[in-house]
Amino acid sequence: MVEQWEVLATVNGDGTSTDILTGTIDAKKFLQLQWFVEDANGVELEFNGDTAANYSRRWSNSWGAENLNTGLSNIGIQYTTTQIHGSAYISNISTEEKLIESRDTERNTAGAGNVPYTFILNAKWTNTSDSITSIRMLKGGSNFTALDNLTVFGTD
Repeated sequence: MVEQWEVLATVNGDGTSTDILTGTIDAKKFLQLQWFVEDANGVELEFNGDTAANYSRRWSNSWGAENLNTGLSNIGIQYTTTQIHGSAYISNISTEEKLIESRDTERNTAGAGNVPYTFILNAKWTNTSDSITSIRMLKGGSNFTALDNLTVFGTD
């Protein structure tokens, strides 16, 4: 049973970087991530500075066709280039592959006449010797703003 979640990191963009870094976080067995990105363009996650081809993902946009990607250097976590609010749950046991279940809501075109998109993602980081102790959120195309946020919760 999952105990009380505790905040391990909460980081906002600063307007000058395409990265949001958590710094070192406690190695908890379960992680929960929450994020908001004002203008999403190629938003991705990377763990413990690992940029090798150790990630894979299965995803769908608004319940459309499944897409599979293997041998990735990080995990893309959005589909459109509009505002996104997302969350992920991660099993973070050092001796196991890190399994990730994620979903986000993406604004689409502004206004009540346009329904939002949803992005559904299952992914994994294949490292079986370390727990996740740092997270980097990357953004292509432009810098993260002060409204952009990544918050990480953990529990054992």
